[in-house]
Amino acid sequence: MPLTKGAFEGVDWPKHLGAYVVSGSRHQPRLQGYEVQSDLARYYSFAEVALASLIGEIPSESVAQAFNTALVFLAPVSITEAPAHAARLTQLIGGDAAGVVATTAVALAEASRFLVEEHLALLAALNDGDEQLPELFRTESEAQREAVKRLLTALPSDLMVSFLDQDPTLNAALICVLFACGLRHEQELVAILTTARLPCAIAEGIADPNPHFERYPTNTPEFHYEP
Repeated sequence: MPLTKGAFEGVDWPKHLGAYVVSGSRHQPRLQGYEVQSDLARYYSFAEVALASLIGEIPSESVAQAFNTALVFLAPVSITEAPAHAARLTQLIGGDAAGVVATTAVALAEASRFLVEEHLALLAALNDGDEQLPELFRTESEAQREAVKRLLTALPSDLMVSFLDQDPTLNAALICVLFACGLRHEQELVAILTTARLPCAIAEGIADPNPHFERYPTNTPEFHYEP
């Protein structure tokens, strides 16, 4: 009996998967057309290479400095935040290295997605070239104002970043910096927010040299069992 082709089998599928970012051989790769081992590895930082992989070109010195500053501001992840907490719990219950990293990465990606979605109106204002920061993203916290001032001090003076003089929250200010560095799409922002925070969150998860679940501050409500 001859085999019957269904809708899937009947399509003339392409024979190769296209490469858009990394090309060349495994032992001599190119990233966005740049020679990795003899060019990027010798003359550029990891932050510059990460940004180039997303925007397609090596950033200018000012953009590279601003991007690196944003990454450092984003890096800390407290144990009170879900991704670091999830990393610690995975370590406590005996998760291996891959388990800790995978759990932390998924939790961070979700947190980053949520943060970006909270700021979609800000991205729209940046894309439209608005002159006024949407009221939703203004802060009334003096601590946040001081943090944004420290961010401004660390940024290169010749890079134009929208809204930083209009009392933005720290998260809004950092998204404005990333936008000025060329990251304009949700996927790019989620990728960078996750990447920037991953090492610290993992480090917090595995920092306890003697992990035992008995030492975890579990405090369940009292209960009475009735058969």
